[in-house]
Amino acid sequence: MIQTFIKTKEGSFFQQTTKNNSNKVTIKRRVIGMPVGILLIRWDDKLGTTLVAKYPDTFKFPSKILMNIYSQHRAQSTDPSFVTLTLTNMKISSFFSGMDENFIGASNYIIALVHRRDENPLIFRETLKKAAAKILKNVGEIKPEELEKVFFDMRALSK
Repeated sequence: MIQTFIKTKEGSFFQQTTKNNSNKVTIKRRVIGMPVGILLIRWDDKLGTTLVAKYPDTFKFPSKILMNIYSQHRAQSTDPSFVTLTLTNMKISSFFSGMDENFIGASNYIIALVHRRDENPLIFRETLKKAAAKILKNVGEIKPEELEKVFFDMRALSK
């Protein structure tokens, strides 16, 4: 079996080609919500939003976008929450851990997935919550490869 990633005007697809005896079968599946990056954001009372970790490392995120993500969560409540944002050239799906007495893993953290603008970030709601609980359980000892693993687990969900 050969699997290739194809970008067309109609969207992004995985194409699988399988040879069965002398027959060749090609299946094309649309990529619905494949994330392009993941962020770990923390609120600091003195500094505001801070980027704790990201994958891939080449991503650049201005503090204005980080604050926008955090503000969307805090506008709802201090409880754990899921939010999606549509920005000029991307979409964000994010999970806020909560704060005060009601939080998951660690207080005042956000795990955010970055998507292309034409994708559906809602499909990651439950899995993002589970991934956040896993990451935030040991957030003080988070290593870049752990965030990378979660990122590729999320990408695998959309296949």
